[in-house]
Amino acid sequence: MLDHLAAWTDRDGRPVLTAEPYNADGADLAELIGDLAALGLRVTVDGRSPHYPGATVLLLIQRDTQPATRPTP
Repeated sequence: MLDHLAAWTDRDGRPVLTAEPYNADGADLAELIGDLAALGLRVTVDGRSPHYPGATVLLLIQRDTQPATRPTP
């Protein structure tokens, strides 16, 4: 899932990790998103990958800056 990795900074200077995997299916993406969320990271999936359009997707991985919310009992 973490194919074609690159590290960047966004316009505000925050670190961003990108990956552009081939053949990413829903189950693989859900598992990766869950694992990274447990580490405090957020994943954004974009179908417009510049690496190999139509064969890869673009994953943007960043620190989750949103405060955690808990369900009310």
